[in-house]
Amino acid sequence: MSKRIILSIALSLGLALSLSTAAFAKMEDKDVYFGGSAKEAVAEFVQIRVRGTLSELPSTTLPATIAITSGGKSYLVDVTASTAIVRRYNGKSNLTEFALGDDVEVWGKPIDSGNIQAKILKNHSIYLTNTKGVFGNIKSIDADNNALVFNWKDKDYNVKVDADTKIIIPGIKAKAKLADLKVGDRAQGRAVYNSLTQTYLAKHIVVVRRGGIDLLKKTAKTVNKTGTLSKIEGTALPAVLEMTKDGKIYKINITSKTVITRKHFGKSDLSEFKVGDKIRVIGKYNADTMTITALVLKNDSLKSLDELKVDADQDGIADARDGKLNDHDNDGTVDSEDADDDNDGTADKDDKKKFDHDNDGSQDKKDTDDDNDGIADSSEATGKQFDHDNDGSEDMKDTDDDEDGFMDADELSKSWDHDNDGINDLKDSDDDDDGIKDGDEDEGKKWDHDNDGSKDKDDNDDDSDGLKDEDEEEGEELDHDNDGTDDKEDDDDDNDSVKDEEDEKPNDSDNDGTDDKDEQDEQ
Repeated sequence: MSKRIILSIALSLGLALSLSTAAFAKMEDKDVYFGGSAKEAVAEFVQIRVRGTLSELPSTTLPATIAITSGGKSYLVDVTASTAIVRRYNGKSNLTEFALGDDVEVWGKPIDSGNIQAKILKNHSIYLTNTKGVFGNIKSIDADNNALVFNWKDKDYNVKVDADTKIIIPGIKAKAKLADLKVGDRAQGRAVYNSLTQTYLAKHIVVVRRGGIDLLKKTAKTVNKTGTLSKIEGTALPAVLEMTKDGKIYKINITSKTVITRKHFGKSDLSEFKVGDKIRVIGKYNADTMTITALVLKNDSLKSLDELKVDADQDGIADARDGKLNDHDNDGTVDSEDADDDNDGTADKDDKKKFDHDNDGSQDKKDTDDDNDGIADSSEATGKQFDHDNDGSEDMKDTDDDEDGFMDADELSKSWDHDNDGINDLKDSDDDDDGIKDGDEDEGKKWDHDNDGSKDKDDNDDDSDGLKDEDEEEGEELDHDNDGTDDKEDDDDDNDSVKDEEDEKPNDSDNDGTDDKDEQDEQ
């Protein structure tokens, strides 16, 4: 009568790596989907169940994170001291009995990291105490007789291999044969004992260390990383994003198989993602190219769809986004990641003077017109950012959009159009229509209507008519001689053939010697 025992040829390596791996998909039995409602995902007793193949076991010391592959998808499972680890028939077990390729099943709940927090972890490949296995080294290989000798606890054992023996060499061959094994390999496996032949028949062999290299650790490629979304180009799949973490840039490959969610697992898509968002990526990592092929992409900056609808300051940017696209001090770090947004040497948390571009007393975050140019930020922030005067400062941050020396707020409120070309000076790059762009004109050649050597912006009487501009610009424009040219542009306001600059009484339309503004009966 044969006696069943397990033989385990295993790497006695510390296996002290904490792996972060997993992905989301339809869960067995409960039909719970990642990408469902936030309420479903964060409910206190949400339970999911996954059964599959143990694909990564980088550590047998608790707490540990293992990977289970099911239906072509990978799931990360956190195993802790609170996890009930059992064999097929619920006998108590531990991770040292587990081997790659085992048929395992987990019950648990999703947590913020995206992993499954295991309540119960069952190994269907272990069903009796004497099937748990032992650890040892391969001492010799007899390929002609399909046999090997391995040493376990300083004792040699003869082990047979047949067509049903599962041999795994992580990172080298998933379906290996006896010829692929090497003397000196440290491995883990299971076997049954035949008392008649006094030999063991191997059922499962996993090489875990070869030539001093920890194969389990080396092949643990699934990662769980958080960082800041630093680049996104387009929302159509497939797409490539960039994530910044601790000064390093990771390329993230997003495919049609990537599960994209908000913080609490509500279904999302790339159109909701913005540069500056806090994201979490779970996927297969290529260290050579620093590329992660995402199984799961989670936006921790968005909790729900409703957040995208709230815009308290009505600036056209959702509160969940407000400030995340800005880099006020142009130091290359977006404000959401910058500890000192205005680069004044005082950390934002200690800064009593929060950023206020136009110094109107309203912080930019609450100001609907940050540069006080009369154009709402929501208009300036849509589409391509305009820079009318090409001075390198976007109109949204430029207080003089056309570089004509006149503040936008003044030009907009007075609707000035100096050259009467139908384009308000605010938008006109050549205010005096002289063929020279305002930004290219020498400082001395800025508009000087009366040629008195004083630029209009500094002259309180632009046309030298004796009336201050502020008087002429209030209400209806004045035209003392009713010749169709308002006094501001008329060099002979009273039409007496004497130029105003030479006329002692330039505003005496009835030539009675009394200036119109002093004459009570002048109409």
